[in-house]
Amino acid sequence: MCTDCTKQGLFGCPESKSSQVGCTKFCAPTEQVRTGSSCRLLPRLCLARAPTTPCTRARCSRRARHARSSRRARARASPRTKKIGQTDEADDGWLGVSLYARNLAGAPEAAPPPVDLEAERRNGLFVQQQIASGAITAAHDISDGGLAVAIAEMCIAGRIGAQIALPSGGNLHGWAFGEDQARYVVAAADPQALLTAAKAAGVPAAAIGSTLDGGELQFGDEVAISVVDLSDQVEATIPELMQGG
Repeated sequence: MCTDCTKQGLFGCPESKSSQVGCTKFCAPTEQVRTGSSCRLLPRLCLARAPTTPCTRARCSRRARHARSSRRARARASPRTKKIGQTDEADDGWLGVSLYARNLAGAPEAAPPPVDLEAERRNGLFVQQQIASGAITAAHDISDGGLAVAIAEMCIAGRIGAQIALPSGGNLHGWAFGEDQARYVVAAADPQALLTAAKAAGVPAAAIGSTLDGGELQFGDEVAISVVDLSDQVEATIPELMQGG
């Protein structure tokens, strides 16, 4: 275990590849990560009810047949999805004091993600300017729940699907659910123009996928999740909690 891991209370962590923010990995022992084993959106992790509780096989497959037929009928690609605040080299994320750590790993002691006020200002202003110019057609800050939850919320709000590319290595749990600061998910009709503008402004940015009319959210080659099903899960959560569920 590296020194930075010890300081942050992150257990089971190998040496970090990052020299800027210390150790960003959070490799929880597998027995401490409660997941729906039937869901393979990410290795050993189910997004269908993230970040509240793992889903069950019935919940995850409830609309599988409908989703598959919907994708075949309406799989027309639309605006490209970008991540502002990180480059395409990012394959990890800060899981200390995150919803993932609290709900799936027993909330061990850990440091919160570092805050860079200059990056917050620079990245935020860039996104604001690109929205005003019409270059960005949809945007969501990455906060509670991390990148995967932000994308899921955008899909639910827009009633649209998305195909997201996974990094080839690194810590997929951290990449998907880390809560690193000063980051946004955006959609742009002209992805190259947006990346060029970001580079000129000194803003890290990367292409991570595209939106789809098909009504499913899919990460890499993992099993797709119906956006309708995700929406039902979200809308049912508060009533279930009020009823003591």
